[in-house]
Amino acid sequence: MGDDDPDVRAEAVTAAGQVGLPALYILERGMGDDSPAVRQRAVIAAGWIGLPALYIFAQAMDDDDPIIRQQAVYEASRIGSPALYILEQAISDDDPDVRWRAVLAAGQIGLPALHILQRGVQDKNRKVRSLAIETISRLTAQPTKPAERPAGK
Repeated sequence: MGDDDPDVRAEAVTAAGQVGLPALYILERGMGDDSPAVRQRAVIAAGWIGLPALYIFAQAMDDDDPIIRQQAVYEASRIGSPALYILEQAISDDDPDVRWRAVLAAGQIGLPALHILQRGVQDKNRKVRSLAIETISRLTAQPTKPAERPAGK
């Protein structure tokens, strides 16, 4: 991690993610890197580790780069309901793409994330609102029953 080349540092955090939980501290260091590419790789690698790395996604939500925040929402959504607090933060983000990603992730989590989708319906961005409405409709749709046949036919 002490190399001057950000590509080398990015590869180091990628390798740490492949090692898993014992190398989580390297991902923490990667989140403090000056290079957005290194920070994004740290978030992706944290996604491979899963739930124990959830705090890395929370840390990423404070990043100045919206791409890092979007990546954090994506990776957190793969964990499911334990990551709802990341989505709750993301739905209030200044960047509409981060909010859109939060709505998309909420749809993947399902009904436990309905409150996030309801906030998306109120969003000032049309793209975010539209996805939230579509997702709520999909999640709350009642299955249709096939027509019953008359007895004996």
